[in-house]
Amino acid sequence: MQTVCIIDTTLRDGLQHEERYLPLEQRLELVERLIAAGVARLEVGSFAHPVYLPQFKEIDQFAMMLPRRKDVEYTFLALNRRAVERAVELKARGAPIHRVLTGQLATSAAYAKKNMNSTHEELFTEAERSVKLLHAGGIERVCGNVGTIFGCPIMGRVPLEEAYRFAQRLFDMGFDEVEHADTSGEATPDRVTEYFGEILRRCHARLHGLLLRGHGGGHDPGKVRNGRQHHPGELKSGLNRKTGQRGRRLNRKKNW
Repeated sequence: MQTVCIIDTTLRDGLQHEERYLPLEQRLELVERLIAAGVARLEVGSFAHPVYLPQFKEIDQFAMMLPRRKDVEYTFLALNRRAVERAVELKARGAPIHRVLTGQLATSAAYAKKNMNSTHEELFTEAERSVKLLHAGGIERVCGNVGTIFGCPIMGRVPLEEAYRFAQRLFDMGFDEVEHADTSGEATPDRVTEYFGEILRRCHARLHGLLLRGHGGGHDPGKVRNGRQHHPGELKSGLNRKTGQRGRRLNRKKNW
């Protein structure tokens, strides 16, 4: 029987753009409820500057509060040098940081320049520096991310060959896993099947390290909903890991 491993991103992507700050105690309650529901892999926050992402202004304290369980894995985002250093420092203090997502790349050079203010080579240089620091700091798994695979909101379609090349290069520099993101929400089931079939053929020895980030379409809820149609294509091609969240917006009427 085929199984699919899901990484729940409610606490990171689900809360990231909430206007009202969710206190640590209630955040911790969400973690405990997800674990009680059977979720074993959670993406719980980002080491981002609070000016840009105020929902994570207490992420250091939250990391130290997380329940320590052998059957649960916690993922954090660390998208720049200082964020990587914070992850390593907290790991040394005993925080249960098992997996870190870093090394975000876009196959579209225009998207990389506009949204990351970097060239491809600058992003790869930073990614290689980050993966080495994280592994040296005791992080068990380091994951990279390849975006704009099926299309770019700036320059349209990008050749899939770029995504294959980017994924291979991340593995070669030491990344344990690579996520593949449908940034613009343009993927169709047939394109997903074609893409992952080829990725699995080229990276067969690293099958365990291939994931689909399943919220394509940026922050457009319509495109997120449409992303469900991709699941059969992913399974058909052999993909068995996926990220997702319980809901993009919290119910604002709920008394948190």
